[in-house]
Amino acid sequence: MFALVRQLREGPGVCEYADTELTGDVITIGSAPDRDIQLLGRGVAADHAVIRRSGGTLGIVARGGTLLQINGIARSAAPLSSGDTIDIGGNIITMLPPPAGFDLALAVQPNADVKGSAAKTLKAGELWWSDGASAVINTGTGPARLVMLEF
Repeated sequence: MFALVRQLREGPGVCEYADTELTGDVITIGSAPDRDIQLLGRGVAADHAVIRRSGGTLGIVARGGTLLQINGIARSAAPLSSGDTIDIGGNIITMLPPPAGFDLALAVQPNADVKGSAAKTLKAGELWWSDGASAVINTGTGPARLVMLEF
């Protein structure tokens, strides 16, 4: 599966985004640092959910007894299509129409109530500084990971 992930970050008078490409059989979501999409917040489990394609259908499944808000309804699993929203601990993931060459596209908007959260995708060996307060380096050899920090 070839996915385009658009990370949104909003501040007073500013809206930024960064696009990242992910490949794999599943897209993992949770608070653990090894998730493809790492989210912060009290309502986010370390291994919260996975998105996968089964046959021709794209779907999301909650892991470990967690629940997801899919289009405002609490669910443990659901098929996904363009326009659907997934709320995980106040972090909003919106399914977008995939551009040519992609199997899926989604936008990730971090929970604004998590103080000091920031989002950035790091490629292996890439270094990122945020507000001069934190530095992150991804030394992994696998696909790029979405990393979110609280500082």
